[in-house]
Amino acid sequence: MGDYFSGVFRSTDGGLLWVNTGCEGVNSIVIDPFFPDTLYAGTIRGVYTSTTGGVNWQSMNTGLPDSNVTCIGISSDEFLYAGTHGTGMYRWSLNTSVKEHNPHQSQSTILSVYPNPSPECALITYSVTTDVTVQLAVYDACGRQIQQLVHTRHVPGVYRAEWNGCGKNNNKVSTGIYFVRLETPQGVSVSKLVYYSQQGFH
Repeated sequence: MGDYFSGVFRSTDGGLLWVNTGCEGVNSIVIDPFFPDTLYAGTIRGVYTSTTGGVNWQSMNTGLPDSNVTCIGISSDEFLYAGTHGTGMYRWSLNTSVKEHNPHQSQSTILSVYPNPSPECALITYSVTTDVTVQLAVYDACGRQIQQLVHTRHVPGVYRAEWNGCGKNNNKVSTGIYFVRLETPQGVSVSKLVYYSQQGFH
């Protein structure tokens, strides 16, 4: 308790070496599911954000009283929530930031995720309009990558990939909301996917 030197550390070599990013007094951190380089930290001095993977941090405390933010999270309807110690719960809309970060969505687009909601296996159809390297991955609502489906070079065209509801360890994920993220050098396209296990439905 009272350890205000706790902070966010960043590694670029798989965890062999860690560097303090300078964001201190951190109680909670969440990664934007749409843009993994965007982080939000709940600290003893409010909420801070980084769009550079933790290299730089900026305060985003407009409308938030001087508070100790004890927990922070992103909802499926694109709101950032901050829980404070003694001053209540606050929320911030992320809709604007998503639009600002998605100027080239037409260059690489997720055409469909079917079925959605998905009981066991989802078929993802997407297109690219130039010869590019494509990364297609599934993220949970906290911004953690669950499974990478595609990481290869494509020529222009329409492609398909399947997600079987498993994470990196090949275990089935829990029922919930996930995000399919298509990334190329030209831009990012994201679609929401509701996944549920048939084992829980009869």
